[in-house]
Order: sequence, then C-alpha cells, then structure tokens
Amino acid sequence: MEPGESGFRSLEQVADLFYALRVREAAGMMEDMARHIDMVLKREGPPDASFHGGVTEINQLLQLLLVCLENRDYILVADVIKYELIPRLRAFEN
Repeated sequence: MEPGESGFRSLEQVADLFYALRVREAAGMMEDMARHIDMVLKREGPPDASFHGGVTEINQLLQLLLVCLENRDYILVADVIKYELIPRLRAFEN
C-alpha cells in the first residue's frame, strides 16, 4: 500500500467492507491497513510532543478497533476507521 491518497482510499474500502458486513474481505485488507498506518507514522524529522500525542491517539483508536472486532461490532469498526482513524492519519501526515 502506498502512502498518500491511495492508502486512504484503501482504508475507506476497508470501512466500506465492514459496513457491508463483508468481514472476511475486510479482515484480509487489515494487514495493508496496518502497513499504511506504519508508513504514516514513520515520518522524517525528530519526534516532538505533537508527534507523541498523535501516536497515542492512533494507538487508542487501534485498541478500540480490536475491542470492536472482538465484540463483532463491525459497524462500529467501520465508523472508527472512517470517522476517527482516517482523519487523524490525514492530520498526522500533514
């Protein structure tokens, strides 16, 4: 998965698959999602306080996603990806 807009489109696709309850397909794309998140977090330059705060927020969202997946609340998984994770990653990338 490429960083940038194509990566965000892939994250949106994962959310759309969860909305459609196509869980196996969505789960199959989770590894790519993790790679994209990793690429966003590996930015150039020394980390500062906002970097650490952003990483903490993203980690909390990932933990929430795990709980939602364990509870099989796939609509909430999609909501967290689409309305929480993607906007934070976009802000982090800028």
